[in-house]
Amino acid sequence: MNKQRGFFKSTNGIDDICYYKFLPEGEVRGVFQIVHGMAEHAGRYEGFAGYLCDRGFAVYAHEHVGHGGSVKDEARLGIFGDGDSSVMVGDVRKMCCIAREENPGRKLILLGHSMGSFVSRIFASENGSMLDGFVISGTGCANPAVKAALALVKVMKIFKGKDFRSVFMNKMAFGKYNDRYETHRTEFDWLTRDEKIVDDYIASPYCGFIFSLNGMEALLELNGKSNRPETFQKTRKDLPIYIVSGCMDPVGNFGEGVKKVYADYKAGGKKNIEMKLYPESRHELINEFNKSEVFDDILTFALRIVGSYSTV
Repeated sequence: MNKQRGFFKSTNGIDDICYYKFLPEGEVRGVFQIVHGMAEHAGRYEGFAGYLCDRGFAVYAHEHVGHGGSVKDEARLGIFGDGDSSVMVGDVRKMCCIAREENPGRKLILLGHSMGSFVSRIFASENGSMLDGFVISGTGCANPAVKAALALVKVMKIFKGKDFRSVFMNKMAFGKYNDRYETHRTEFDWLTRDEKIVDDYIASPYCGFIFSLNGMEALLELNGKSNRPETFQKTRKDLPIYIVSGCMDPVGNFGEGVKKVYADYKAGGKKNIEMKLYPESRHELINEFNKSEVFDDILTFALRIVGSYSTV
């Protein structure tokens, strides 16, 4: 696997967005574009990228505004500046354009995880012609508290400023995620059953940071926009979609919210959609004990789309 790093200018016209591409040794069979989740970074997907590269796929993954190498120093992690949720969607499009330009004639599959799944679902509804397949991981349905939370964040921004990090808002959003588990060691046990992954996440300054109020506002907007009826309806009807989630993932309301998303896509006219829920698995399927099963399932979906690679 050949790993390379690059940058492109964010849709906001200010930030330099860091991205990685992982290239197979031989000819490229197809392309995966990965959109990571909240308060993490693209490097956490390197193991999955290596698995895909070994099977002939090129993998591209950028880091959102306020994340990873897209910040100039660690103090800016979670700071979104003047941007909103549309900036993240626009940056997915820019990354997609780069991946397509560098791999003409190859089919591209988008994989969005967690917050990245909300970003990707909006992107797919607006840019369906750019995609050949779509994998949705660790997603969730509409949160009924979004409107009230958005109103609160807007008031807090007036008094605290857009870059203020609210421990209160963070606890409101994620404080109960461990409640369904009989025991837990840390506040991040909901991520995966693999304790080493959790400990590495906690130890990294590039993971688990608290969003600014502007970042929290963007997250709430993404949840609302991605779950609007028109988003499901606008998504290309023949786009192959594969939804995967853990049955013990609180983001997906332990499977129930994921089933709602699947039903909403079906109601919106999607004809080529599948869903798989993994018993006992939590939020980060590619970091779970059964990750080899998850990898193989996503590959099987991708191979049905890619088939034999086309000639240019």
